[in-house]
Amino acid sequence: MISFFSRLFKKAPSAAPHSKTSTNNAQNRVNTSVTAEQPVLPSQYGAELLGLARDTKASKQRTAARQQIAKLLEENAVTLAQITADAQNTEELLNLCSYNAAAIEDILSTITDQQALAAMANEAPSAQVRKAAAERVTERSAVENMLKGAKGKDKNVYKVAKSRLAVFKAEDDALAQRHAHLASICNDAERHAKKPFDHLYTHKFVSLEQDWQAHEADATAELQKRFDNAITNCQKIIDAEIDKGKAAALAEQLANSMVASIQAATQAVNQVAQALYDSQDIDADALAQFKEQLSEQSQNVQAQINNGQSSSSKSNEQQKAQQKAQQTFYQASEAAHALLKLVEQDGTVTALVTALNSQEKEAAESTRKAISAQLNIRHNLPTLQSESADTAKAAIAQWQQQQNDIVAKRKALIGHVSDLIRRANIAANSGQVRRARGIAKELNEKRAELTDIPLGIANKLEQLDETMTKLGDWHDFAVTPKKEALVEKMTALQSSELAPDDLADKIHALQDEWKLLCKGGQNQDEELWQAFQQSADVAFEPCKKHFAEQAEIREKNAEQRKALTQQLEQYHDAYNWEQAVWKDVEQTLRVAKDAWKTLWPVPRQQQKELQSGFDAALDKIYGEMNAAYEIVKQRKLQLIELAEKAAQHGDPKRAAEDIKQLQQNWKQAGRTFRKTDQQLWTQFRGLCDEVFNKRQTIFDEANAERDQLIAQANTLIDQLEAIAQEDGEKLQTQGSEISDLKTAFSELGDIPKAEYSKFHTLLSKIEQKISSHRSDAQQQAWKSLFTINTELTALELSEDSGDALDAFKEQLNTTKLPSSCNEAFLQRVNALGSNDNTALHTSEEALRLLCIRAEIANGIESPAEDKAQRMNYQVEALKQNFGSTQTDTAESLAREWITISHCPATSLQSLQQRFLENTFEKTNNKVAEPA
Repeated sequence: MISFFSRLFKKAPSAAPHSKTSTNNAQNRVNTSVTAEQPVLPSQYGAELLGLARDTKASKQRTAARQQIAKLLEENAVTLAQITADAQNTEELLNLCSYNAAAIEDILSTITDQQALAAMANEAPSAQVRKAAAERVTERSAVENMLKGAKGKDKNVYKVAKSRLAVFKAEDDALAQRHAHLASICNDAERHAKKPFDHLYTHKFVSLEQDWQAHEADATAELQKRFDNAITNCQKIIDAEIDKGKAAALAEQLANSMVASIQAATQAVNQVAQALYDSQDIDADALAQFKEQLSEQSQNVQAQINNGQSSSSKSNEQQKAQQKAQQTFYQASEAAHALLKLVEQDGTVTALVTALNSQEKEAAESTRKAISAQLNIRHNLPTLQSESADTAKAAIAQWQQQQNDIVAKRKALIGHVSDLIRRANIAANSGQVRRARGIAKELNEKRAELTDIPLGIANKLEQLDETMTKLGDWHDFAVTPKKEALVEKMTALQSSELAPDDLADKIHALQDEWKLLCKGGQNQDEELWQAFQQSADVAFEPCKKHFAEQAEIREKNAEQRKALTQQLEQYHDAYNWEQAVWKDVEQTLRVAKDAWKTLWPVPRQQQKELQSGFDAALDKIYGEMNAAYEIVKQRKLQLIELAEKAAQHGDPKRAAEDIKQLQQNWKQAGRTFRKTDQQLWTQFRGLCDEVFNKRQTIFDEANAERDQLIAQANTLIDQLEAIAQEDGEKLQTQGSEISDLKTAFSELGDIPKAEYSKFHTLLSKIEQKISSHRSDAQQQAWKSLFTINTELTALELSEDSGDALDAFKEQLNTTKLPSSCNEAFLQRVNALGSNDNTALHTSEEALRLLCIRAEIANGIESPAEDKAQRMNYQVEALKQNFGSTQTDTAESLAREWITISHCPATSLQSLQQRFLENTFEKTNNKVAEPA
């Protein structure tokens, strides 16, 4: 019994191979089933198809007929107009076309009554029609009615109505916001109407009008009235200000006219002054005419002033402008009158400049003052432009500079003479004969340039002459003994054992002392000089050989330096600079420089040439190096620029990848100038560290979040693990707790794989326990089913079953059986007492037939004694065309088994054993869970 239940609830095994005959029989059964379930429908539209589509009883045929109509509409075998003509009303038309979306849309498009559409959305029998009608409902009241009717009935229609109402609500909210904004504009306009006019008043007024016009379509009548009243009041304030402005403009025009007249008079006065400056010569008539013009302009200005005094509406700015114009005129008029008076007295400035260049100093000074007096008047004529005045000003400046130069030159010459006298006295007093005589010679030359020697300078010159005479006498007396001593020292050096360099230094020192003694006069001691010179030549002989050897060394060093320079030039010309190894090049340059330093001394006259050649050869190599280093520098600057962009990248991970690539590029970029390279590297390294630090910060935050997530996951896992320890029966009661844990776990987000696997492993374990418990319960239920069936059959065959029947009912109430099986047993219990042989025979045959049907369903051969009955059953089934035996399942056969009563015990035992152990071995159907 247990093995049967185990096989009954396991997964169905793969189908066993069938013979050709079995396959054909099965195919026939399938065809027969299809024929029975699918009624034959008319292939064309007509009264018969309409009748089936209108049938209110046969739902399957009605559905199939309406689907056929939809198909014919799609194939254009029938038109919507034809169906419309045949339909009794719109409702029936929608029902007939309920499986064709296009037809539904066309029909609904003719309905304009929103409430009717809402009613269809709630009441139409077809879900497709209801949804299509709901989507056409747009009026708010209709949508609200549709929402009430669809609640709890049609989820799709309810969603459409809900979304439409949400749109209406959003529109209401938006309209309320617009009304609030319009009310705010009204408040601003009303406040603005109460403010006094200022320079921003009109701008605010225009801004309010523009803002209102942009939202005027949403304004209510009350808001429109408020705004119109406020704007009208604002306009009144602006109009009043415009009237004030017109009056002010007229007054300003008059004031400006007066100022313009005064300025014109000022310009006329300036023209008179300009004519006075630019004229070469002016006679009496011209002077009288100029006076008359000045007087006329003064009268005109006074008349304008008198006329303007009658106006009292001038602003402060206008009054200031008029006062400034009057002041400018009076200043110009006074200046012109003063200039006219000076021209009448001294002549024109042009004539005075001509006379200045030909006069002596005193007369020229008087002329200069006259010119300056006329030019000073020009300061009161700021707008006057006169080339003659500019020329006169330049001429005076030039003449004055010439006079200053003469005075400065004489002063400098006198100062220089005084300084020479001082220096000559100092040299004479300190015994520097030669220096004193040289200064005295220069002093005599400067003395000749002075035409008028001041008395103090003349006295100092006489005193200096006396001092120089005394100095010459003293010099001749003191120098001779010193020269004789120098001759003796030079003679002693002839036998000296000093090194050549030291000996040469001694000789040069004595020669320098001789030169000092000879300063300030001629070398009058010729005999001493000859003796000194001969002794010096003899003493210098050992030095000549030494210096010749030194000269040879210098020449050799010079040749080697030339060779080194030539090698560097060849190195430069032969080296492949496109693939240069700069480390080797730098080493070569260091070696060359060190070698150059060792090749010293060289002839003095060749030093500059050799050094220039060597530097030129170095410069060629350094040029190649600097060019390459500059390219590398630019590359690294570009890499730094890219690193700065990477540091500003929003994705730290991407930025880090970019920085890694830039670091590789940096390594491949090459070398540049050492100091620059270090600076660039420091800058680049700082940007790299910045990016990596940002990424590390994100990693740390992510790790912290991950750790927190793992901790939360582990907490849920621990709770689930505690639940998983329970048995299957208790786990079935903890479904809500497990569901809450699953929800909490899924809400954690991206959970690490280990924790995810652990959690779902526990879920699988729980499911397996629950499944195992249910499987055991199912097996126990079916086992109890057949046990109770045997006991009930025994009760049916028993003659006295009073007490046993009560016990059986108690057992039936407490035993868990598959669903609806209790009712079958209760019916048999209620029928107890009918015990005839006919029923016994009938029940046995019924059970045998169930065994045969089970064997047919599973493709198992029946016993030989039942083969004839099996064949008869199959033939009869085909004749009656009520379907194939494939519809028999383990559950249906078992439920039918327990309805059969009064089977003899021996027959029941054998047939039930056959039914359980043999016939269900290859079943492909699961039995439902017990109730």
